[in-house]
Amino acid sequence: MNAYACNPYHGSEEGVGWNWVRMISAFAAPWVLVASHHRQDIEDFQVNNPRVVRNVTFVYVPHKPWHYRPTPGWKWIEGSVFKPVMNMAYALWLRDAFKVARGLHREQGFDLAHQLTYVGFRFPGHLWKLDIPFIWGPIGGLENTPWRFLPVLGWRGAMYYAGRNLINSLQKLTLRSARKAFNKANVLIAATSGIQKEIDRWYGCASQVIVEVGPPDKVASKINGRQSDEPLRLVWSGEHLPGKALPLLMSALANLPEALEWHPLPAMESEAKAGRPQ
Repeated sequence: MNAYACNPYHGSEEGVGWNWVRMISAFAAPWVLVASHHRQDIEDFQVNNPRVVRNVTFVYVPHKPWHYRPTPGWKWIEGSVFKPVMNMAYALWLRDAFKVARGLHREQGFDLAHQLTYVGFRFPGHLWKLDIPFIWGPIGGLENTPWRFLPVLGWRGAMYYAGRNLINSLQKLTLRSARKAFNKANVLIAATSGIQKEIDRWYGCASQVIVEVGPPDKVASKINGRQSDEPLRLVWSGEHLPGKALPLLMSALANLPEALEWHPLPAMESEAKAGRPQ
């Protein structure tokens, strides 16, 4: 498995990588290629929770100065017009990770290869080049931001996502590595039903939808619906970035009937209840 982002103490991509590895380890013995800056957190977690990720061999790809890692400097580049530099640095990590994977495959003789994180379709990695069945997903990033949403994202957000829409559409047509990986994959996993439609539309490939951010069934089944006489209580969990579209929620709340009572859960209260992010 190739999981650049994989960390037991982080959310977002790192949480996606970690939880997929955790679940797969319940019925398989994966070898997982991970960015080296996650090593300390993973090893600390394994010491304190030895039964959570059994049967997993983590392989930390040696960090090179030209590899991407989420430091403040690289995060600034990621959010600027220089983002292609970040993409190139991550692509170089994928190249070096494949060199490690190829050597391990000669020694171990793996049964399957799985490209996991990052989930963006632009970066299928290189595991599909191995002579074994290839799984790719969850895959994201294929959907464009609806143009009518751009005005509520602020001028910076509107410029960024307008540019992303144009680049997305171009890359879906021209990225040869992605097209080769889609064609080679034995199993494709889409992050959403919208992504599933885009995969079929642009690449003519069938995929399965597995939503990596939804609650487990045993949790979802215990959620109580709001009674008609109860106030509507809301909590926002996420960074205040244009792409998270918090202004859309605020606009919707502004249009609610005045008679409907609603309350936001204060951020500090929600953080205290949540504890350390998982």
